[in-house]
Amino acid sequence: MFVILQKMILTIRKKITLSNISKILLFTATIVLITSYLFYVFERKEQDITFIDGLWWGFATVTTVGYGDIFPVTQLGRIVATFLMVIGIGTFGLITASVATIFFDKMVKGESGDLKVNCKNHIIIFGYTNKTKSIIEEINNEDHPSEIVVISSTPGLKKSDDSFHFVNGEETSDETLEKANVKKASKVIILSDESLEQPQMRDAKSVLICLAVDKMNPDIHIVAEIADEKNLNHFLRANVDDYVITSQITSKIIARGAIHKHVSDSIKELTTNAYGNELYEKIMDDLKESIIFSTLANNYLKNYKCIIIGIVKNNKTILNPNADELINKEDSIIYISHEAI
Repeated sequence: MFVILQKMILTIRKKITLSNISKILLFTATIVLITSYLFYVFERKEQDITFIDGLWWGFATVTTVGYGDIFPVTQLGRIVATFLMVIGIGTFGLITASVATIFFDKMVKGESGDLKVNCKNHIIIFGYTNKTKSIIEEINNEDHPSEIVVISSTPGLKKSDDSFHFVNGEETSDETLEKANVKKASKVIILSDESLEQPQMRDAKSVLICLAVDKMNPDIHIVAEIADEKNLNHFLRANVDDYVITSQITSKIIARGAIHKHVSDSIKELTTNAYGNELYEKIMDDLKESIIFSTLANNYLKNYKCIIIGIVKNNKTILNPNADELINKEDSIIYISHEAI
């Protein structure tokens, strides 16, 4: 008998959602009003009570089985009270359990990546590896960090902490991209899938992700990790805005460190915001008029104690530009500083 009752309760709880809990509450409130009125009618001859007292008794009884300050003394009053107690205990117990279940299910789905995220201007990272953890840490260490959404198709993967949102699903499917709210994201980082042995296959998957993302949000800024330099043109055709060829960068840093022993220390400091100085980019939209590079560099060194090492003109990066290079308000500067300006 108990097992059957338990199954019935579980079935009812599964059918209860936040949308119809309000209907149950409205039904309960109606029952409380009716029983409170009946209680008042039956008890007013035996007790000095008003309808407001009856209403107080009704809400106290339906939620806590009464405070004891007002109680029925007539037989009809006790029948009404018994009916209300049963309704109250059953209904509120069911609602409490159902609401708890709904929020628990939501928490579990959030950890397992089954919920749609509601972020805006967020950064989406495709792939969950050791590199992902480092990227998340760097983004969260920024002065004004963006919200992060990680997409991964790894079976059984669960979110480990609250530093990011998680979406589980096939990286190239529209359903997964919708759950990650790609249409309202500002940037996308596509990491090479290390579970695939061949670099060609890794890059092929990354290019497909680039195409799927670009189709859904043509204005998004896409940064991709490339496993094989030979596939660079495929990424450019997929409208990648920026890219990193992992093997190339690693070998060059090692080479520079071997040739100039302190250069690698500088590179390591500039590529992390965990300590020291970092590299930043700033659009010069606050310029009132055009200015030459040497004047701008001197002003920034004096006023902000930062060093401008390059500029971006027409989406082209120029490091160590000429002193008389003209900087306009639509250009950007790349500078080294302790913090963003």
